[in-house]
Order: sequence, then C-alpha cells, then structure tokens
Amino acid sequence: MLGKQRLLATLGRRPHDRVPFMPNIWQWFYHHQYAGNLPPELQGCNSYIDALRLLGADIFHKLAGLVQVYEYPDCNYHASFSGKPVRRPAVTERLLFTEGTVFKEHWDTPFGPLDHEWMYREDDGTAVETHHMLENFDIQYSAIRYWMEHMQLKSNQALFNQGLAEVGDDGLVPVYLLGTPLKQLHWLARQDRASLLLLDHPAEMQALMDIHARRLLEQLEEVLSWPESWVFVIRDNVDSLFYSPRFFRQFCLPTVQKAAELVHARGKFIFLHACGKLKALAPLIAESGVDSMDGQAPPLLGDWNFAEALAVRPDYLATGGMFVPYQELEGEDAVIRINSYVRDLFAELGPAKARMIFSTSCNWSPLGSWKNLVAFRDAVIQYGML
Repeated sequence: MLGKQRLLATLGRRPHDRVPFMPNIWQWFYHHQYAGNLPPELQGCNSYIDALRLLGADIFHKLAGLVQVYEYPDCNYHASFSGKPVRRPAVTERLLFTEGTVFKEHWDTPFGPLDHEWMYREDDGTAVETHHMLENFDIQYSAIRYWMEHMQLKSNQALFNQGLAEVGDDGLVPVYLLGTPLKQLHWLARQDRASLLLLDHPAEMQALMDIHARRLLEQLEEVLSWPESWVFVIRDNVDSLFYSPRFFRQFCLPTVQKAAELVHARGKFIFLHACGKLKALAPLIAESGVDSMDGQAPPLLGDWNFAEALAVRPDYLATGGMFVPYQELEGEDAVIRINSYVRDLFAELGPAKARMIFSTSCNWSPLGSWKNLVAFRDAVIQYGML
C-alpha cells in the first residue's frame, strides 16, 4: 500500500498491510538545514517532505495544513523583525523569520495597544513567545476582547492544495484548526497566568472563550468541504498539568464534541494535539469523540501507555511511539535498543496495533540522529505487519 492508502485505511479502521510510520521531522530538518549540518544522505533534499519521501515514511504534511490567515482591519496592525540577523530564512511552525531572530507584533485598539513578541532560538530551531498579549488584566482586558471580536480569520486553500501536490500518494495533509477555548487563553496569557485568570475573573474569561469557540467552529465549517481534507487537528498542548479534568470538562469538552460531531458527519477524522500526561483525562478524551490524541508520549514523559489508550474505546486510535529518550540514543547498541523497544511494544499490543499510527510524540528531537530515525522505520516495517 502507498502512504495515503495506508493512512486512510488505518483512520477508517479498515484492513491494511502494516502500522503506518509517520514521523514528524520538520523542526529537526529545518534546524539542521539552518545550521548547515544536515546528514550526508539529505544533502539533496530541499524540504522536509523530500526527506520523508527518501525515508519511505507515510507522510503527514503538517506545515501545509497550517492554513489560518489573520487580518485585523480595525486594529492598525503592524509587525517587524529585530534582533540578530538570520543566516537564512528560519522555518518554524507558526512563523518564517526572514530578517531577524525577534518578531514583534503590535495592534492599536480603541481600548489601548496590544503587543506580542516571538524569538527564534538558533540552538534548537524553535520559536518561543517572549511577550504575551495579556499580561495585565485590569489594563488589557477590554483591548483583548475588542481584538478577538474584530479579528478576521480566513483559511488558505491554495496552501493546502499545494501541500496535496507535494505529498501525492505518499500521505495526507491534515488541516489544523484553532485550539480549544482553554488553549486560546494559554496563548494570550501563558498557562500559569491563564489558570489564575480563570479563578479570579471567570465571567470575563468565559466571554473570551465563547468568542473563540464560535471562531473555531466557523473555521471548521469552512474547511470541512475542501476536497481531500480528511484529517483535522485541534491545535492544543493537552497535558493534565494545565488541563485538569475540571478545566477540560468545562472549557474544552463542549467545543471538541461539537467539532467531532461535525467532522464525523462528513465521514472524516479529528485529532486533538497532546503534549504530556493524559491518564487523568482518559475518560474525557473518550467522551470527546476525537479519533486520537495527536502525538501521545509514552511513560515516562507521558503517563498513559498505548495499551491503556487503545482500550479507552473500541474505535480509538493511538498516535505516537517515537519518544525522545530513544530518538537521542547514542552508542553502538542504539539501533538494537530501538529495534527491541518497537518489537516489545507491538507484541504487547497484539492485534490492537492495527489501531496505531507510529509517530513522533511531538517532533523529532534536534539531538536525534538520522540513523535512529532509519532504525525506527526498519523496526516498524519488521514488526508492524498486520
């Protein structure tokens, strides 16, 4: 089977030939391309899709699925680069740093200015927020609410179609949606500050989340009808440290359930992105209706093993498996240890491995080696046959 066929069969819970091998390596690839130290095997690759195709992976073209376009006609928006000049355009998930390692955004609203700042870290190829938009509730709340109400969100179908052309029959292009209402508060204020705001100003925070929930569902309605839009991913960082069962049920579950119902009514599939421990949230994940948590981390980084995840619902899919301690293995026995890990995992899952997509928990580590990535591929092919 080709990658697209294998992934669609797995998503549809239909017979297929083996567990899909779906690593996410865009950050690793572009970090090493920026640093000028891609492995010799990849010197002829211009994009991470070229590298995945060389690897023989089942491809999820994640960057082509980031289709959101924001416009701010009522907020006098402007942006600029500063900081250290970049050696070449630096690719990150949300931004392309073209003129400097610091990206600043500014909005003028009738209720005061808002600012946001990102920094590109050359040591690991990551963009991190260095200034959040909501840092002082008393001064900024009215401006934030105006900004959310007057933002215009569109979806770039041309980018999605370009991604489909790049992937061809080797995989799919997932469409990335806005995060849950809780995640939007995390983006605005940072996770710890957002948690305190929910306790101190529940009515005002709920008003912001209601605006965001409507936007997410409106965006989903727009992209659901696109040809070849088979998979939708809600962009979160679900971890029970910040998504307590109480918070998840109150601020995430209603919106996720509505999104899942809309997607499944079209015969399509929906993931919710994960970034940590999930066991405390397992009943709510089952109740939400999502097909899978995108990038589940096994213990010890996570706390929900794959056998437990696959048992949460008869139709639930587990996505993950290539977690960082194995990505970063060094020494002569690295390949042997990876092979043994994959063999033992699939033996534990038994026939349930038909509902697994073998993927990176989030991204392939900048410290991980190409040799280890190849070792994972070989082990999945060896032990993942169905």
